Amino acid sequence: MEIPPAGGPQDGEQRPGGGDDAGPDGPWEATVLRISEVYGGETTAIAEARRFAAGFFGRVHRERSLAVSAHAVETTQLVVSELISNAVRHTAGPCRLDLELVDHAVDITVWDTSSAAPAVPEPDPARVGRHGIEVVLALCGAPQITRQATGKRISVRVALEPAG
Repeated sequence: MEIPPAGGPQDGEQRPGGGDDAGPDGPWEATVLRISEVYGGETTAIAEARRFAAGFFGRVHRERSLAVSAHAVETTQLVVSELISNAVRHTAGPCRLDLELVDHAVDITVWDTSSAAPAVPEPDPARVGRHGIEVVLALCGAPQITRQATGKRISVRVALEPAG
């Protein structure tokens, strides 16, 4: 299967946060930056995606002169790690990570080759592993899951706070 080409939301689709690019007055207003990376489906993709997310914030700082808090960077890296882990472990084939800075948030989208939505198990503190989607839900709320001809797209939004 093939992962769709990089890009922002498709025609008629909303961003994960449900809004558009219009923002409040200030240095974040209408600040958009998008980057994408495709991974082959190996477990090394998880660490690579975390580094890619960290590099994204370096680029945000260099290109947009915006400093994001360490907490926001670490939260984004954790969410990216969990979503890419699910894509690598539960699908066959490549996956793609899109990161997009919009207003006071980063939209995270992972595309993979399975049309099945991630299973959310019943909470069980004694369970070892399989808590990734619970972590994503706790940090970002419910993801947008869109089935595609080539698999699915999972999108979430992480709120950012400026470094201070």
